[in-house]
Amino acid sequence: MSTHKSLRIRSDFPSGNGKDFQEIKPDHWTMELEGDFIYGPWYYVEFEENAAEEREVELKILGIPSTPDLLQAECPVIKVNEGEWQKLPQERVSIENTDKTGIFETPVLFFWEQGKKVPKDRKATHLLSNICLKLHIPANSRLRLATTYPYTYGHLLKWLNALSKGNGPLAKYIKVKSVGKSEEGRDIPVVILTNFKKKKKKRRIFITARMHPCLEASGSWGTEKIVEFLLGGSRHSRELLNQFVFSIIPMVNVDGVHKGNPHYNARGVDIWIDFNGRKSKEAQEVFDFMINFKPEFYIDLHGWLSHDKGRWPFDGAYIDTIGVDSFDRDYYIRMIECLKNKIEGFASYALYRFVVPESSIAVAYRELHALGCVLEINPSFSSVYSVKKRTLNSFLGICDFLLQNPLPGGS
Repeated sequence: MSTHKSLRIRSDFPSGNGKDFQEIKPDHWTMELEGDFIYGPWYYVEFEENAAEEREVELKILGIPSTPDLLQAECPVIKVNEGEWQKLPQERVSIENTDKTGIFETPVLFFWEQGKKVPKDRKATHLLSNICLKLHIPANSRLRLATTYPYTYGHLLKWLNALSKGNGPLAKYIKVKSVGKSEEGRDIPVVILTNFKKKKKKRRIFITARMHPCLEASGSWGTEKIVEFLLGGSRHSRELLNQFVFSIIPMVNVDGVHKGNPHYNARGVDIWIDFNGRKSKEAQEVFDFMINFKPEFYIDLHGWLSHDKGRWPFDGAYIDTIGVDSFDRDYYIRMIECLKNKIEGFASYALYRFVVPESSIAVAYRELHALGCVLEINPSFSSVYSVKKRTLNSFLGICDFLLQNPLPGGS
């Protein structure tokens, strides 16, 4: 935390990230980041103005590696007092290249290598850049600034508490419980939705979000919208609840979210690729729940921030047919043909050939023969409303496909 006259800057709150605040000249500040920001910088800070006059402030975030992932930092959001989050206008954002260099591991430092020396062939030297932001801070106000729309653990608990208190006609469709504890002892909530009064055998869909914590908050916003739709009472939602059991974990990496980590959990583990060895408590608890639930299809929600030369955000649902048997591959190909016009980029993606053996969906396939996909919903240049809407549309497209096409094995 840093103060000057009537202005205070801080990040000591849930999901906050920012340190070493320095005022280099009047109303010109610098700060640095903590955590594994090679995968994309997560910043979340608050300016508190106690003066009766508004203020123009420039903030420079130092030492970000000049990689394509830097694009993730170019679309920040702001919120004044208790208002809505809004995009910071692009004319108030700029990138400043420097002549300084830093060494970062490339690519991911896998979970079994934590605490060990990084192999030389995976170290890369990058030029560093600074993110320069111009902020208008109203008089007597609090302004929060973040890389993208934050969704905190506290927000999740408050929302789930409101859901679980319902005792009206919707109560027969929902149960909220914990799949277990995180590394730091936090509950990992799961929402189970179906028509519990209909005892017939139903199809089972498993959904997880936020294995990668703060940068990929769109997963939690999206699961919130899915739950709201399923409890909305429409004919479509009632049909889905009669046909399916949905188990939804809106936030797997609860510690990482609380601590303001961009990518890892509290122990520095990438949970998403820890489902084979399961050295993290989060991966073990989610895996144990999944084994008991026995899903037929698994949707793993992510939210990689990126954009292509300023065009509309890229969403994608990625599956990899490498290593699956021919019958399942045919099913995946039919799914791609059905959904490619609904979800931009729905296809097999070469990157997942390298990480898929350890990832959540790959282990679900090997251990349970549950087919699945990674669904990326990118929040860049859009609103929370748009993130929710695009997630719901993708989810409904997948559900409708599953209803019309029996899964391999004849469910």
